[in-house]
Amino acid sequence: ILRDNPDCYSFFIYADDEFRKERAKTDYNGASLEDLNKEEKRRKQYYEFYTGQTWGAPQHYDLMINTSHLSLEDAADLIIDYIKKNPRG
Repeated sequence: ILRDNPDCYSFFIYADDEFRKERAKTDYNGASLEDLNKEEKRRKQYYEFYTGQTWGAPQHYDLMINTSHLSLEDAADLIIDYIKKNPRG
């Protein structure tokens, strides 16, 4: 939908399985890593169907952030800094 919007940024936020497993317990009502993987698979299929692009391929994103060793607040700060340093429109 926003593919042709010059003001749009695209970020890919990811983490390793160990971090996701622990976060699932605390932030997703005790979900398992398997539950998260099923949801990620649905997102991947949706993304690839509607964009024709490969989910997680770096060339399709402005910035990719691994939150395995970075707080979500710090990740948000990285995104804000990126936008400030790379203004559009």
